[in-house]
Amino acid sequence: MMRLAHQTLAFIRGTVPIITALLLMLLEFVPYRFAHIQAIMPHLFLAAAYYWALFRPDLMGVAPLFLAGLLYDLANGGAFGLTAFALVVMHYFAVSQRRILAGRLFLLSWLGFISVAIAYGIADWLMLSMITDAPVKSTPIVMQTLMTVSVYPLVARFLGQIHRLALDR
Repeated sequence: MMRLAHQTLAFIRGTVPIITALLLMLLEFVPYRFAHIQAIMPHLFLAAAYYWALFRPDLMGVAPLFLAGLLYDLANGGAFGLTAFALVVMHYFAVSQRRILAGRLFLLSWLGFISVAIAYGIADWLMLSMITDAPVKSTPIVMQTLMTVSVYPLVARFLGQIHRLALDR
């Protein structure tokens, strides 16, 4: 009986990163009362995926990220596969630079995220421009990227609390 309880608890703890990332993804799709907020809504899902890939890559693997990225693209109506591909690239970047970015200095992990958010914004703009067969206005994407970068410290703090409470026991 105790073994089953330990296995169940281990399973639940193992799903914390993907569940929190999916919950933050849902927040991106909540209809807000402010006009045009959706165009500059920060990519909370990207921030969560980066945090967990950086600090708990053992629990935030490539396969769940890829599937969650496809789900995001389906829900968003964007270029199918763009988010999934971007998340896989982001995961490899975060894991390969983990020793540097996940150190004691938060600024380094934030700078790593800034590069991820900018790369994602550029890829988003390029894909939208290719789909519409004309360059799209970059202002909403730039604003969304700035919002995403700005909220990362809050997302990281929130997820850090969850990390300590749920996973560091």
